[in-house]
Amino acid sequence: MLPRVGELVALRLPDGYWGACFVARRGKPNLGVEHLGEHVIVAALDWFGEKPPQPRDVAGRGVLHIDHEGYDLAAIFHVNEPTEAVVGKLAKRPRVGPAPWVAGWPRIAFLLDRQRAWNVDRAASAAAYEKQKVAWAEQHARDAARAAAERARRESSLTLAKLRRARSLPSWRGAMPAERLREARALLADLFDALEGATAKKKLAGLRACVLAFNEWNDVHGVIETAEREALHELLCTIARVAGLGDRGEAIDEWRDW
Repeated sequence: MLPRVGELVALRLPDGYWGACFVARRGKPNLGVEHLGEHVIVAALDWFGEKPPQPRDVAGRGVLHIDHEGYDLAAIFHVNEPTEAVVGKLAKRPRVGPAPWVAGWPRIAFLLDRQRAWNVDRAASAAAYEKQKVAWAEQHARDAARAAAERARRESSLTLAKLRRARSLPSWRGAMPAERLREARALLADLFDALEGATAKKKLAGLRACVLAFNEWNDVHGVIETAEREALHELLCTIARVAGLGDRGEAIDEWRDW
């Protein structure tokens, strides 16, 4: 369950130290955080230690300010994750303003860890962070390469004829009225017709026309939500690659308004 107002949460940091957070108040479904549902506003205290904090350890401490690597924000968060790390309740709590962050407990621990290292040795912390960013970028590149290779393997035997025969957008089934799904598949059938035997220029024009047609269709019916958006985008990208148009994801992003 979510921690209650006033409760102190002990947060183990990646480097082995401990940070301290407390629940300032219950969150409200304000603009920008409606998706969180029930949540609380959590503030990190300006305290770090080698052992889990107790209320007496953090008495009189103010809210931590995060200023590592260019940040300049109070450590106040919208949190909708439960925790079992409650270690007590604060009798007196510092004043807490608006929450500029939306984060789960692991993200808060990471930010506090970076701030503690920054406070101890800014130069070393900055160097370590730059090294970590390089490692993240390299891992992202490896993941992207593996994903591209797997996608190429899956698509190596695909043809436009096979894609046409497949039941397009199976994940849309049940997410909208059957009539809407039939209409969407009809728009895709028009795209396959436009691609058949066409030049590269006409294929690209057909792809664009299909995206614009989905724009108009969704303006009327408003059925494309996040999951539907991702499925349609991936399908159109796949059709473009199989049609010999290469990666047209950015072009599709420019044309679509769903």
